[in-house]
Order: sequence, then C-alpha cells, then structure tokens
Amino acid sequence: MASLLDAWGHDRVVLMGHSFGTTMASYFLLAHPERVAGLIQLAGPFLHPWREADLAAQRARRSDGQQAMLDELGAIASRTDAEEIEYLTLSWFTDHADRARARDWALAAVRTLRPVNYAMNTQLNAAKKADPLESRVLRSQSGRISLVAARRSCHRS
Repeated sequence: MASLLDAWGHDRVVLMGHSFGTTMASYFLLAHPERVAGLIQLAGPFLHPWREADLAAQRARRSDGQQAMLDELGAIASRTDAEEIEYLTLSWFTDHADRARARDWALAAVRTLRPVNYAMNTQLNAAKKADPLESRVLRSQSGRISLVAARRSCHRS
C-alpha cells in the first residue's frame, strides 16, 4: 500500500476499510502511522472478544456436516474453484437472517465474479496469524480502542 501511495504522490491519507479491509488498514496504520491521517472501519475489524461470540453464533447455524465440510475445506492450502465456492458458501450463509434462503443467497454472492487475489489473501492470513491484531489492541474503561505500534499509539473512539 505504501508503494501505491508513493506512486500516486500521496504522503498521508485517510484509509477506509470494509470487512477484511479493516484488518489490512489497521496493519498499515501500525506499520506506517506517519502516512495515515485517519482511519474509517466498516464491518470490522473482527477482534476478540466480539469475534468469539460471532464465531459461536455462526457455528450454531451450521449443521455438524456443514461444519465438518467447512473445516475440511479450510485445511486445504490451495482449493479448486468448486472447493472455494463451497467453502465461501459455508462461510457466508450464516450471515443471512432468512435461514430458508440463506444458502442460495450466499451461493449467488460467491458466484458473482470479482477479482480476488487468493495468493495475496493466503499471505495476509498467514501474517495475521503470526501477529494477531488483538495483540496490538488496548481497550480503556470508556470503550476507546487504541492500536499500539512500537513507539506510537493510534486511537479510535
């Protein structure tokens, strides 16, 4: 991202991330706080303890067979297109309130063509596991969240 900002001639920017993009934006803020004037996060980042309750709710909406298939597909380092479609469908259908149509809606979303760099996502997920964002978060009693870098902290209310 720093290379893109350099190429575009931007020294400081306001970052906005959605879903997994909130995690990427947070890591960029931690690595380059001098380059970030502000941070807007939509639907994320997915931090504990909130994440634990969300994962439990998702699990409760899957059958044992669906969960076993999701776990099996999640363990595959390089999924085929069909495996990726099934993995994402099993991951996403729990987001829909209408359980009768949830799988069909998730499948339709998964099948929508969009450019996804799966190799990059694999690298980002590995980096996220090695240095969890949760280890960089401090919460005050007032609910203020601080992302803590080595020498500076970045606050979000």
